[in-house]
Amino acid sequence: MRNLRLPSPPERYSQRDEAETRRLIELALLRDTPGTGSGLQSRRTVVFTSASLAAGASVQASFDLGAPGAVLRTILADRAARARFYAIASVQSTDASRAFTTPPPAGTGILGDFIWLTSHTKYVAPHLDLYNADDPADNTIYITVQNLTGSTSTVTLTLEVVSVEA
Repeated sequence: MRNLRLPSPPERYSQRDEAETRRLIELALLRDTPGTGSGLQSRRTVVFTSASLAAGASVQASFDLGAPGAVLRTILADRAARARFYAIASVQSTDASRAFTTPPPAGTGILGDFIWLTSHTKYVAPHLDLYNADDPADNTIYITVQNLTGSTSTVTLTLEVVSVEA
């Protein structure tokens, strides 16, 4: 059996540049990240429970996302509700009266607007970036939750997220 040799591709990088590129890729894939050791991030769950809300009432709140930025993959509401996510607190108060049927203005810091008529999981596709745009950024995500049931209750949201920054 004779050895076949594939033709060499045209030289795009010097060997030194190629070695540096490989080193940078390896560092990106294997870097240490807080709380996980190293490598790729795992899915994790973040739970938000509102205060007790009268039927139709809303509350503006915030919660710790566990990172300044994460990708939202699924979100479960335990009852009929509306949830709006914001990158900065100032947008949250100006958006308070926007109807669900009115699309949020682009580029304002309104990250997502979800509604549930019953308890179920929403599979978010394409995935939604949740992030804090404060200066300096921290792990806080701003949320407005509305109780859409016919009685007073809390609203619990269970988010499945993957951190994208530390």
